[in-house]
Amino acid sequence: WLVTLAAPVFAAISAFTQLPEQKASIPIYEAFFGDDTEAMGRMVAGYVVNPVFITTDWIQWILAPAACILAIIEWRPLRISRGPGNWIRLLALLAALALVLIHNVGMGPRMASALDDYREAAAANEPEQAKQAFAVFDRDHKLAETLLGIRGLLLVVAIGASAGAVALEPRRGER
Repeated sequence: WLVTLAAPVFAAISAFTQLPEQKASIPIYEAFFGDDTEAMGRMVAGYVVNPVFITTDWIQWILAPAACILAIIEWRPLRISRGPGNWIRLLALLAALALVLIHNVGMGPRMASALDDYREAAAANEPEQAKQAFAVFDRDHKLAETLLGIRGLLLVVAIGASAGAVALEPRRGER
């Protein structure tokens, strides 16, 4: 799950760094962007990385609940007394799952709609409509970036708690 979160981040870093430098362009947007090769490059980068983010969202629909279910199965009430690691792991995974739900049910679809509106307005060379649509997208995008980072941190905490729980687990014959 953590690697699934990291993949689009690294793809975005690469695309949003390299494509504007290479003056990448899409002909349908040339009238809208004019000589602004930086903004055009960001538009191209968005086209490149958006499918990676969408795929990540879909994969999280599977991985997030699966990780939580496995943690609950492992958590069994009798094991709680063996250390806080199981509790921490479960709470971190459930919090990360909640953030997946917030993103995939609310923010993600709203961002996708605003992004489509922005692209359509830019293709039609309608600057005011494009500006409004981009403002809606950008507001959610900034929050989505923050929540993605928090999700990643929660998963690192869950991994660390798992390692701690395993390290504190009595070995066979020591119980």
